[in-house]
Amino acid sequence: MTERIATALGLIAFIGLVGVGVARRGRATPEVVVQQSLAAARTGSVRDYLTCFGGALRDQMEATRRELGEERFAQSLQRRATQTVGVATSRVPSEPAGSTDVVLRVEQVFRDRNEVQDFVLARRWGRWRIVALGVSNTKQMPIPYGTPVLPPALAVENDDDGKE
Repeated sequence: MTERIATALGLIAFIGLVGVGVARRGRATPEVVVQQSLAAARTGSVRDYLTCFGGALRDQMEATRRELGEERFAQSLQRRATQTVGVATSRVPSEPAGSTDVVLRVEQVFRDRNEVQDFVLARRWGRWRIVALGVSNTKQMPIPYGTPVLPPALAVENDDDGKE
């Protein structure tokens, strides 16, 4: 009898821990979901990447994955993600009245350009998922990211700061 009670209590504790883990994952903000999708793309984790999407957009991505194959799809995710040198997200204040969707403006910084795109996120099955993407607007940068501000000789002179 005592063994049964101990087993039952252990099972309840295990279920509780699993439930807490699921609840924590479900509380990810829309911003975190976008970051998770970008991180999954960097590592080429197709499953984790697709988990961030829902609705018709997810269906389109699944169709592309089937068409390209798992490996080529992962490579295409990685190729684009490794070119990114920075990401900034901000909420778009003009969300439709009464809508529970969240619109995030995502700006990806590349060495030669910035790309701005709106991501629409909706709660699906207790989690935020990216359900639509706006048009990507590209802005060429007049000076590529990482270009030194000073010529190398002046940069070395300025690093000395009079120290010997």
